[in-house]
Amino acid sequence: MDWLSQAIEAVAGDVLSVYDAYVNNFKHGSAGTDADVAVWRVRVACVAMLEGATYPIISFAEKELIRISDPSDPPEKSAHPFSLQDMTDWLNTVEAAPDPNGIPWSRPVRFKQLSLGAALRRYFWEFNPHLVDIYLEWFDQLAAGLSRYRDGSDALARLAERIIDQTVDSGEGADLLLLAQRWMERPERPHRVAATMALRRGLDDERASVLFRQAFYDWSRDSRLPPHAASLLIGLCKELAVDHPDAAITRLWHFMAHPERRVGSAAADSMMPLGRSAENYTKVLNKIMTYLAERAAAVALTAFSDLPKDDNRYERRTSRAVEIFLELTETDRLQKVYPDAFNDPARETTSAPILSPELRSGRPIVETLTLAWRVALAVGRPWALVPRLKDWLTAADRPGRIHILDILVDACGNRLKLRNMLTNQAWAATMAWGGDPALERIYEELLDRLISAAEATGPDGNEIVNSDQTEKTAEK
Repeated sequence: MDWLSQAIEAVAGDVLSVYDAYVNNFKHGSAGTDADVAVWRVRVACVAMLEGATYPIISFAEKELIRISDPSDPPEKSAHPFSLQDMTDWLNTVEAAPDPNGIPWSRPVRFKQLSLGAALRRYFWEFNPHLVDIYLEWFDQLAAGLSRYRDGSDALARLAERIIDQTVDSGEGADLLLLAQRWMERPERPHRVAATMALRRGLDDERASVLFRQAFYDWSRDSRLPPHAASLLIGLCKELAVDHPDAAITRLWHFMAHPERRVGSAAADSMMPLGRSAENYTKVLNKIMTYLAERAAAVALTAFSDLPKDDNRYERRTSRAVEIFLELTETDRLQKVYPDAFNDPARETTSAPILSPELRSGRPIVETLTLAWRVALAVGRPWALVPRLKDWLTAADRPGRIHILDILVDACGNRLKLRNMLTNQAWAATMAWGGDPALERIYEELLDRLISAAEATGPDGNEIVNSDQTEKTAEK
């Protein structure tokens, strides 16, 4: 059985008629020397994989494909049989032509028969498995070579999409994952674009989506993952969140612990809009507050320097988590989710305690907020503290909310540095945007409570709290 007959059997449905016409009307595949046939088949494969690109791109890509397929006789040393043909004759050798409108050299090239390109791509992939590695090397070479062409990026994206299509149609999800991982390893833009396309296809594919989500999880915990690959995955987490918000939040959470600063910051930036959304507000807030509360309970804080240095993944995310916490704890929205958040601690609470699925903490919301604020004051981020303190001080002036101040005061404990941080930043919040007499009155009330707390607890203490007991729970 000759190769064109195999091609006919490789396709099904309506494209059978396309192949019949191709075999009956086109004779190059069965005429000429073996070398002529081999070169012709390379041209067919090249036009099939790049159909829709312009003639200059396809011509350049064909030379690269010949060089890769037969490196012992590259086109630079020995011109192939069609090298002296003009564009029309060149394309006629494979029954292709440029679109009828526009300048010939800048018009997209397509096969004259509809669906022929799809059928040829399927044939070459199924009956020439050695071409898979050749196509991948071909893509690598074209990524650099096509950079000087105006539409080179579009052609590379088209080639990547067709490699992905054939991988999905003929293989398992694991094959697509290996393809995505191969492209992820390269930092060049064409490879990043191709990797994004492959990963997106894997997440959307019903058969492969579980495998890809697990791979995302493993990558998010890999501190050796290159920053360019991590940034690519973080961008896709936004799309993952549409149908799988819990999975996206967990993976972004682990990316926040990446040792590369820009990766952790990018993950936190992506977590922020998830937390602002109505659907995911409680999930993100629970995760952030519970983590910060566990950190405060584990370490006797006077300042951020008391936290262990950024030499493990538990601590790299702390300052980023504080910024998210301060962004999300707007008082009105917080009390809608937790009605008892600002109640008098002496009164019996009526709502359920905060229960984070990730850590299964039964700590009441007031205690959780207090401990989270303790870390926020220890970290000390004025640009984030000032607007949130202004919101909290403003809310404390409303009927029944004066106990908001107790959370802030209790967060300082008996630590002088934390009291100073709260005092300074609360004053900045009071005087921000021109000052407000009502805020000044609340600020004075805050000072009175801080003084009373200091008199009750005595000078800055040196107590030590066990710092190891809560580390591992943050990963679950």
